Amino acid sequence: MLNDNDVREMCRKLRPVIGQKADRLWIMYLAEDEKGRRELASDIQLIAEKFLNRAERQILLEPPLREKA
Repeated sequence: MLNDNDVREMCRKLRPVIGQKADRLWIMYLAEDEKGRRELASDIQLIAEKFLNRAERQILLEPPLREKA
């Protein structure tokens, strides 16, 4: 089971990818009771796996030098 710090870290990592939705997920998580937090933590984990794994698989290259472009 994920703890609060794990969920907060996932939301922090999602912020650059999904923007303010990550902040809203964190706030929703904080507002839930114990059962709701478990369910939402599971949802956040699925979202993180979907978006963060995709971002990690992309090959990011530096742009070519201006003279060569």
